[in-house]
Amino acid sequence: MNYGANRLDCRSSAHPSRAAKGDDPGFIRVENTKTLLIPERAGNNLAFGLSNILATGKIGLIALVPATGETLRVSGTAEVYDDQDLVASLSSLGKPALLATRVRIERCYFHCARSIVRAKLWDPKAWPAAGRVSFGRIIAPRVGAGDDMAAQIDASVDGAYTTRLWQNG
Repeated sequence: MNYGANRLDCRSSAHPSRAAKGDDPGFIRVENTKTLLIPERAGNNLAFGLSNILATGKIGLIALVPATGETLRVSGTAEVYDDQDLVASLSSLGKPALLATRVRIERCYFHCARSIVRAKLWDPKAWPAAGRVSFGRIIAPRVGAGDDMAAQIDASVDGAYTTRLWQNG
C-alpha cells in the first residue's frame, strides 16, 4: 500500500482490543491481491494484537490516511512469522522487523468519509487546545509518590516518544 496508513486495529471476538500500528508510508506491504504483510517493530511492548491473532487466527484492520476522509477496512485471517528473510525484507531504518503478520484478506473495502468529516479529524481549527496527559500525575499518587516521581515518569514518557521510539522499553 503506497499511502501512510497510520493506524491499524486488531480485534478478537473473545477479548476485543485495538493495537495501533504506525510507520513510514507504505509500511503495509501488498504481497498479492489477497495478502498483506505488516511488520512488528520494536517498541510495541504490549502485544495485544499479536495475542489476539494467536488466540483466534483472525484480524480486523482499519487504515487511516492523514488528510483524507475515507478509511480502508480489511478483515481476514492472520498468521505471525519470524522467518529471517521475511522480517529482513520488512526492514526500516536499517533494522529488520521483529516479526511479520501475514493477513489473508476475506473482506476489503473503503468506508465513506462521513464520520471523519463530521468529527473534523483533519481540521486543525477544530482541534482542542494543545495539552497532554500527565502519566506522572496519574501514577505517582497511586503509588504513594510525590511531584518528583511524577516529573520523572513524564520525562521517561517523553524520552520514549523521542529518543526510544523504535526500541523496546
